[in-house]
Amino acid sequence: MDCLKASFFAFLFLLAVFISGCEQKDNSISKYRDSLINSYDRGKKAGAEANLKGIQDAVNAYHAANGAYPGSLQDIEQILGSPVDSAKYQYNPENGEVRLKS
Repeated sequence: MDCLKASFFAFLFLLAVFISGCEQKDNSISKYRDSLINSYDRGKKAGAEANLKGIQDAVNAYHAANGAYPGSLQDIEQILGSPVDSAKYQYNPENGEVRLKS
């Protein structure tokens, strides 16, 4: 009978170890998700940075053609051939400077 009790307690001990090991969450899925989100955000920022040069060039072209900087970024949309997302860019019509919003 003592052998049976020892086996039972060994089984309970191993079960407790197994259960406590299961409580530790595997974060590989959340790490993968976070990595994808970070990559997506970095891609959006890289795209906005790449568009920044084109927008600045369009502002300069507008200035060269009109002798003044555009009043807003929407004024250069025809030059660019596409709409400008004003939520991404900060524009100063006094000096024609365009920056990414932080």
